[in-house]
Amino acid sequence: MNLTCSVLVLFISGFILSYFVEKYKIEFLKKMPKWFMEKIAWVADAKNSFWYIMMFIFLFNSISIFIYMLSAVTILGPLLIIIMTGLNIGIIIQEQPDLTEIGQIKSPNPIIAAYGLIVLFIEIFVFCFSLAMGLSMASQLLTSYSINRILALIGYRIWPYLFICVPLLIFSAFLETKAIKDTQK
Repeated sequence: MNLTCSVLVLFISGFILSYFVEKYKIEFLKKMPKWFMEKIAWVADAKNSFWYIMMFIFLFNSISIFIYMLSAVTILGPLLIIIMTGLNIGIIIQEQPDLTEIGQIKSPNPIIAAYGLIVLFIEIFVFCFSLAMGLSMASQLLTSYSINRILALIGYRIWPYLFICVPLLIFSAFLETKAIKDTQK
């Protein structure tokens, strides 16, 4: 639980840093989140089917978060990923245009907002849980770093990831896709 709270604190720190990136116009830190938003826009296109969008969201989130957890083999990887993810999400939120102005959302809808809030909580939980497992692995690798140790530590983390994180990410992808499709009506 302490590691999960630590992940959340580091994530929020990165999120807060995004304010200063925007305020001082630090463009090189804004390139990746802007590129990501441009690439993601085509996935949410109204022409794409519900299942296509859902599978893309699920696969992207589950593979990314799993890789984030495995970044523990670099010892400092999880710390950097946590801060950079908070920073990137903060930049995306600040840079995102008002969707009602560009016609992607016909009108505000409290049900869609509820979907978004549920998705936010699920994805933040999965992110924090997975990165806490990664931080735990990194701390254990500090005392004994070997390929056998790495494989053993990864082995202990696969099952919690598969049985806790993956089902939550499937549900989250479903709700996120539902919100996307409902805004396109």
